Amino acid sequence: SSGINAEYGNNQHPTTNKDNQQHSIFSTHYSHTTSHTNKQLFSMPGFEVQIKAELQGITNLKPDDDIDWRLNLECTQCHEPTENPIYVSSTMEVPQNKGHGTTNFMMTCKVCGSGHNITIDIVKSRNVRPVTIDDSGQFVSVVCFEVRGASITQMIPGEGWSAESVNGTKYPSIDLSDDWIEYDEKADASDQSVSILNLEKNIKPVKL
Repeated sequence: SSGINAEYGNNQHPTTNKDNQQHSIFSTHYSHTTSHTNKQLFSMPGFEVQIKAELQGITNLKPDDDIDWRLNLECTQCHEPTENPIYVSSTMEVPQNKGHGTTNFMMTCKVCGSGHNITIDIVKSRNVRPVTIDDSGQFVSVVCFEVRGASITQMIPGEGWSAESVNGTKYPSIDLSDDWIEYDEKADASDQSVSILNLEKNIKPVKL
């Protein structure tokens, strides 16, 4: 396999030694512009990322607008998976081939050849909403992707989430890569612990 070739805009996920070690059968291209001209002209396959967790004293859990989604993909043509995760963000935009607007992410499957491009866009869905304390232990859709040429097989959680306690305390920098536990100073002294535990993920195919 060969390495992922990536170009990041100024506000994108920084290049690290870990990033440099990523290898894949896919050639990936990133860019950053100020406009998004890609239009939803007809029904396309989509994928909603759903999460569920045990919420203690926490509500309105949601991803930040500029979160870097970390995803594993599988090519729909040759069914080869990405060997390492790719990053997709609403702040990332790259021009598509033949002047077909822009997309949040684009790459070429090297197994299928240069004629098989994969694009991903973050799109609106009426099913997407914050996770509330009433949803504790139930799957809720938190983002929707329109995907051409690939299937999303996994979302890997990490930084870029926010929530608030039932008493109104804000928590702006939540990392969901592991169980999250904090304290709420507005709560009764006998029960100030708040937490997000046992996070589970699900990928739900949808039609857009």
